[in-house]
Amino acid sequence: MASTTRAKPRSRSTAYPQQLFASPGGAAAGETAAVLSPGGGDKFRVAVRLRPTSAGGTPAVDAQRSGTKWAVRPLSKGAEFTFDKVFTAADDTQRVYEDMVRPLVDGCFAGYSATVFAYGQTASGKTHTMLGSEGEPGVLRLALSEIIDKFQQVLAESGKTPNLFISFFEIYQNKLWDLVRDTDFELKVVNGGRVFLRDNKEYEPIGPVTSVHEIKDYLVHAAKARKVKATKMNANSSRSHAVFSFQLRIPISGELSKSYEVTFNFVDLAGSERLKKAGDNEQAGQINTSLFCLHQLVTALAKHNGEHLPFRDSVLTRLLQPSLEGNARVVFLCCIADEIEHAGESAQTLQFAKEAEKVKCDAKRSISAIEAKTIKFDFERRRSIAAAAVSPPPPPPPPPPPPPCEETPLTRKRALPEPAATPGSPVNPPLKKRKVALDDNTTERLQAAFNKQQYLIDKQDSLQHDFHAFAGELRDIMLKQSQEITRLSAEVDNLKRQQLSHNATQNGELRTLQDMLENSAALRQQEGCYLQ
Repeated sequence: MASTTRAKPRSRSTAYPQQLFASPGGAAAGETAAVLSPGGGDKFRVAVRLRPTSAGGTPAVDAQRSGTKWAVRPLSKGAEFTFDKVFTAADDTQRVYEDMVRPLVDGCFAGYSATVFAYGQTASGKTHTMLGSEGEPGVLRLALSEIIDKFQQVLAESGKTPNLFISFFEIYQNKLWDLVRDTDFELKVVNGGRVFLRDNKEYEPIGPVTSVHEIKDYLVHAAKARKVKATKMNANSSRSHAVFSFQLRIPISGELSKSYEVTFNFVDLAGSERLKKAGDNEQAGQINTSLFCLHQLVTALAKHNGEHLPFRDSVLTRLLQPSLEGNARVVFLCCIADEIEHAGESAQTLQFAKEAEKVKCDAKRSISAIEAKTIKFDFERRRSIAAAAVSPPPPPPPPPPPPPCEETPLTRKRALPEPAATPGSPVNPPLKKRKVALDDNTTERLQAAFNKQQYLIDKQDSLQHDFHAFAGELRDIMLKQSQEITRLSAEVDNLKRQQLSHNATQNGELRTLQDMLENSAALRQQEGCYLQ
């Protein structure tokens, strides 16, 4: 069997923005794409896509349309599932995009983040649906083309250029890797989906990118860098989850300094087949564990009973926490290989799809509003602080006047007459303001003090960031220690129970042996009496 391969990704020097983002059925004729509500009340949208049955194969799923619903029933089991959208072999990827993904693209330009999942077993059409080919592009490429086209429209309306930043990740054996940068170290994911490098610096996306060709170039390199391996299901099976994340900053028309800052994720999950069918126990076990954590999280979200949500059980769920916790619009494209030998995996995929349909979300607009006057005020405040740090101390206040003495004939003085005002001149002419010019030495000292103040502020922000990162890691370590203590306590209790059971068994055997000896002695005594 071929070994797992990974091509060396391309390295590219780019300038990254500093903390730009806060912390990833065929329709009937004439049917229009669904429109998502602008506020709360949304749910995870789910669609089932059936891969065409191979020549000579036997279908495993029966899909029938009834009005606006689809009834899907695995032929191997009697359970029936009802869905709003089912795409059959007659529907191409363009139809999938129009009905399921285009509303998300429109929502991004209204300030709503979104995530698209491709879920299913190996060789069910997930990567074909997500990436596609040159002849039939996938939903990711179609979305990118439309986003770039809408950028030109936004530029014409607002006169401001939108920005697009990209980051492509791979989750292999529950570890996060970068697919486009030339890195050989694992990335760290903390609560809230924030990604950090090994030196505790926050990961910065690549960009801004300005053309579809540039993004497609990155996609090609990411696809080559992704881990693949020959299995019983597919000669080039993806053995990892791929997360293609796009961060968009979109100026708002008619607003001076406001913009939408949204994240659009495309997640191509690894195959969900059984270990026996995959023929690769180690990697398939890691994949199934990660998918099981996703399934458990979706089930907990569907119940929505206030219990703990297991985002931290896997890297996949932790990375996509901002989307899965309800602050984004989510679409699951559940792909099925419609053949009888895959009936078990098809039924499992349909069960997951039905569970995901129950999850509610409350997506909110992400608006960044930084007023120019706020920036100017902050700059003036910092400059005044720096000037005060180098200016000489103020002179001491003048001494208070002596208390007035009692007027006597000896101390009385004759008042001098006030000078007469000349015609045309004011009685009290205004004092002339003196202009004080700063020499070069004072200016340099002010500039140096201002630079030092700026450096101290930046250093303080960096220390605060490192402290929060360390606190997150400390929480993770304490959680792992608590789990390990619980596991060891359970093992100790189990050993105690086994020891007690073993002791009880030994005591029973000893009592039995003692009874046998007593019976034997009694028999010998009786035989002696008979002989006498």
